[in-house]
Amino acid sequence: MRMMIAGQARRRVILLAIILATLPCYFLGWVALRVGAATRQSATDTPTPTMTVTATATFTATATFTATASATPTATSTLTATPAPTLTETPSLTPSPTVTLSPTLTDTPTPTETATLTPEPPTATPLPPTPTDTATPIPPTAPLDATPTK
Repeated sequence: MRMMIAGQARRRVILLAIILATLPCYFLGWVALRVGAATRQSATDTPTPTMTVTATATFTATATFTATASATPTATSTLTATPAPTLTETPSLTPSPTVTLSPTLTDTPTPTETATLTPEPPTATPLPPTPTDTATPIPPTAPLDATPTK
């Protein structure tokens, strides 16, 4: 008896686990249906008149033969045109919201070149040396009457 209760309890636990594991799937399906219904566009039927004309041509040929030596063929042709106008509605889906974007002109300034005078710095030009009158000292020399020593 105890084995039977343990088997039933195990089955119940397994079934409960399966049910709990599938609940998120049901919830996601419900959310998808709600979101899809909110974003679906409404469709309107637009009747489109259509005219259909039907022409019927009937041609009947009848040949009559008698037992006499002469045969009298008879041909009868009948052409009948019967206009039958019908109005057929063709439903078409027309989405309601329409977004139209219009191009906008934008004034964009274009850079232009302008001539600008820039003064150049003066350059140093070497000048030749200027002559000057300067007295050059002469070193004293030995007297002429001195005799050399050995």
